[in-house]
Amino acid sequence: MNTIRPTLLALSFGAAVVLASTAGCPGGAAGHDRGASPRRMPPWSYDEFEVFDDYPGLIAAEPDGDTESVERPPVVSDAAKAWDVRDGVVARDWRYIVIHHSATNEGSAAAFRRYHRRKGWDDLAYHFVIGNGRGAPDGKVELGMRWVRQQAGAHAGNREYNDHGIGICLVGNFERSRPTEAQMASLKKLVRFLRKRFDIGAIDVVRHSDVNTTKCPGRNMPWPVEY
Repeated sequence: MNTIRPTLLALSFGAAVVLASTAGCPGGAAGHDRGASPRRMPPWSYDEFEVFDDYPGLIAAEPDGDTESVERPPVVSDAAKAWDVRDGVVARDWRYIVIHHSATNEGSAAAFRRYHRRKGWDDLAYHFVIGNGRGAPDGKVELGMRWVRQQAGAHAGNREYNDHGIGICLVGNFERSRPTEAQMASLKKLVRFLRKRFDIGAIDVVRHSDVNTTKCPGRNMPWPVEY
């Protein structure tokens, strides 16, 4: 991929969340600052979020009682079936898979969703989040409501890859550390499923940095990966 387009957003945090307004890697991405002035936000409390362990990836209601985007799909024991498009929902024209890191030490789909909602977005920007054991179980694949509803993403920072790219975010800052073995195993399994399901070529499995001006998913993200 030779086309690089400007990113809009950036996020990183340690003890507290440091934010700069961006549209790509909205759960947080190292190197997305491009001169933006950061503002400090309070740290998230993951105890606020309900977790439904019987269905991988369901995004729980927010503690303020917001249940507008909460749906509870049937329990599915087979992960690949859980990742497939739900009955009665028309699949989008998916052409790409875009890999991100959160640029945070911890996180989950529910935590990132709440942050994105606070920014005024309609929901979690990614389609899938893969936990690292800090905020969500290590290697757990969580589905966002954009995937359940087959909606365009808000993760890539450009129209083509938001409209036709499946956004997968691995929790972690891979400028400083590496994905866990469980995360990489889940990522490979998920990408293989999506490639086969939507006939996506290996060349169209890309990093965020391949389609936008960013360091995401970080210098320590193994690449290329045999999917």
